[in-house]
Formats: sequence, structure tokens, C-alpha cells
Amino acid sequence: IARRLMRLVQTQDTLARVSSDEFAMIVRSENDPQAIIAIAEAIRKSLLTPITFNEREVSVTASVGIALYDPNMHQQREDMLKDALVA
Repeated sequence: IARRLMRLVQTQDTLARVSSDEFAMIVRSENDPQAIIAIAEAIRKSLLTPITFNEREVSVTASVGIALYDPNMHQQREDMLKDALVA
């Protein structure tokens, strides 16, 4: 999954594994909300194809939450991550 997500990350963006089954992406390459939504859709589409693991195809599902930075709402780093998880 990480390899598929890395293909969607631009050089100024950051992809991190937050837990065993959660990833977070900080998108600095785009400011336009529609472009960010398009990235989320590309993430969703990239995970539709099953993954081959031990010669078996494994289907994965994903939910994508988006939080746009707002200094009034995100005074702590964790606040923005919490918003993305709720979305």
C-alpha cells in the first residue's frame, strides 16, 4: 500500500505511516481544494486493484479523510490529524 501511495506524492509532500493500517499525507504541492479532492480520489482508485501477497490476491478497502489547514482550528499538530480522521 505504501508503494502505491508513494507514487501519488510530490517531492514537497509527505507520506507517513501513522499506525499499522493508517497513513497520513501532508499535501503542500496543492492549495486548491478541488485539486486536493482529486488527490484523494486518486488514492481511492489506486487501492481498488487487489494486492498480490504470498501468491494470493488481497482486496483492500480504504477511507480517506481530508482536513484543510486552518490556524484558528489547528493550533496543535494533532488537531489537524484528528479532523482528518473524523472526516
